[in-house]
Order: sequence, then C-alpha cells, then structure tokens
Amino acid sequence: MKAGLRIVDGSSGGRSALEEYKERRIGEAVFIDIDELSDQNNELPHMLPSANQFSHHVGKSVLTMSSPDPYLGKRSFASHHHLHDPP
Repeated sequence: MKAGLRIVDGSSGGRSALEEYKERRIGEAVFIDIDELSDQNNELPHMLPSANQFSHHVGKSVLTMSSPDPYLGKRSFASHHHLHDPP
C-alpha cells in the first residue's frame, strides 16, 4: 500500500458492516461506523455531526487532518460525495 494512504470502510445499508469488515477487508483499512459517526441528536439517519463529534470519532480511527487524504479536508465533511454527484 502507498505510504500515507488510508482506506476507510464506512459501509452501511442494513448489513452487518462491522462483521463484514472483520471477515474481509482491504489490507490496513480502518472501520468507521457511519451510524455512530452521524449526528445522534437528529432523528434522520446519517446526518452531519458537529465538527467536534466528527473529529473525535475519526481521530479514534487514526485518521487526522494531516493524513494525506484529499477527501478528508476542511472544506467538506462529505467531499467524497462530490465525485459521484452530477454537476
């Protein structure tokens, strides 16, 4: 794996994502529980958490803002979605 590269498994969708992660994953991938990471005070699923909650949760997964990951930046919590969103 390329030095400094972090692969994050944030699967969801009614499956047991943690069990799937434990059974098979890409090399040094880290698991992030999307349900736990989401705003716990909002009744809607997977809503954007506060900056503090996000930093705390992601920090437990050894990802930091200094990690060389172009999709975990200060500009957008869900910047990876921009890769898939139509213009």
